[in-house]
Amino acid sequence: MDAPSLQGLSFVAGPKSGEDCRHTSGLQTQCFGPDGMRWLVPLQVCELEARYPRQVRHIGIVQSLIVTCQLQGINAYDYLVDVLQRIDRHPASQADQLTPRLWKEHFAQQRLRSQVEQLAA
Repeated sequence: MDAPSLQGLSFVAGPKSGEDCRHTSGLQTQCFGPDGMRWLVPLQVCELEARYPRQVRHIGIVQSLIVTCQLQGINAYDYLVDVLQRIDRHPASQADQLTPRLWKEHFAQQRLRSQVEQLAA
């Protein structure tokens, strides 16, 4: 039975049962995701997570933002450039407007551009 694939990860089975990673073959290893489910991942991913857990988590956050932008039909570069410039002066009570879905409604038409873009124009 083939396991469904999710961007290079293959779902294996059931909830977490103790160990974090277990080698299943020379090329893949079995790891537990944040959802408590077991996934087959390329061996290099598990080794990176074991050595650099905080950095791997940050990469996952950025990848999640990029995929969310793609699902919303937003250019991820434009979104990140705008939000990183806007975040320090945006009211904290309206922080939800900086999520990709609401950003598209409120700011996509008058997005802030990077200095490199401004010089090129």
